[in-house]
Amino acid sequence: MRVNDAPGESFQLYLDMAYGPDRTLHVVWEDFRNGEYLHGGDIYHANSSDGGQTWSADERNDLDNCYTGCSSTHDEFDIYGTQSSNGGVSWPSSNLMVNDDSNFAYITYPDVVFDPDGTLVAVWRDHRFGDSNGDIYYAVSTDYGDSWSTNTRVDHAGGGFDASWPVVVANPSGKLYALWQDDRNGDWDIYLTQLGS
Repeated sequence: MRVNDAPGESFQLYLDMAYGPDRTLHVVWEDFRNGEYLHGGDIYHANSSDGGQTWSADERNDLDNCYTGCSSTHDEFDIYGTQSSNGGVSWPSSNLMVNDDSNFAYITYPDVVFDPDGTLVAVWRDHRFGDSNGDIYYAVSTDYGDSWSTNTRVDHAGGGFDASWPVVVANPSGKLYALWQDDRNGDWDIYLTQLGS
């Protein structure tokens, strides 16, 4: 079953999916239908209330050109969040930056999850120290993304190693785990840590 309704030949990449509390299935992705491949695409959303049998029309829900995280000026990438209070039918006119670095760094590959208590947790790949190797950071929001905690580094591979492709999950008892890959041993291995412990 095709989810997006982009006409013609364009790329739709970097997708994520979640169930809402009303069992509506939500999918978001980076979309290049507007021809911004070199500078990043736009973030689009679609939802299904029948388990994926049919899908809503695609809805653009960002303000800036995006490459996983929304791009700001000065040739950097940051992670921005936004929320919809009506199942993705409409989106606010502004986004809130999640990462708290102040330098010109590439901040990419975000993943987010709600824990059972309603705390929103985000993880991402972070280049705030200026080298080509990424680190994994996370932040939490207890007000549905209206504000975010100080960013905390997750991986402890040391300098000179690259960490990438983080994923965050919450188990039913509220424990949070981050999973990522890094090359501290000379090849790509998968690592897991419990957040906040």
